[in-house]
Amino acid sequence: MYLPKSKYKPPKYTQGDKLQYSDDNVYVGWYFETYQKKFFTGKLPGSNNKELFLIKEEEPKVPRFLSDEIGPSLDDYDKKYFIRYILSDTRNGTIIEVNKIKFDYFRKFTYIKAIELKWDLSTPIENVIVNGYEYKGSAYKNEQTVLEVKKQIPDIDNIITDYSEFIIE
Repeated sequence: MYLPKSKYKPPKYTQGDKLQYSDDNVYVGWYFETYQKKFFTGKLPGSNNKELFLIKEEEPKVPRFLSDEIGPSLDDYDKKYFIRYILSDTRNGTIIEVNKIKFDYFRKFTYIKAIELKWDLSTPIENVIVNGYEYKGSAYKNEQTVLEVKKQIPDIDNIITDYSEFIIE
């Protein structure tokens, strides 16, 4: 291939993050770009140049506003609590529970109310009286937490109905 100097740009070097061969293998090395916006291996046009193609960047995946399956990890049981992530869309009243990644993504929108709810996993579950003193159980503590959140998201009790959920006795 012969091209006058005015028909291609000065050579550049890629670390394998910009160009690939037609078989999708990445290219590392010198390349040049022609006036037709085509890329070729090497520093100068010649008979051994192979055509290269821009690596297509994948579109970032936008999370959908749907509930996730959530639950505590073994470490959470050791800590005796875990954080539940609640989102409320103020435009239509939809309330969902999601993972931390989706929570962080949606919380930046002004129409989303985002609440982190500390869920008690300790035992006993129910309130108990020992020597005349009442110990509050985790179900009671979780109910109180939900009542606090209800001030910001009035319909939260539509999605959280079991205050002893996830607690193992």
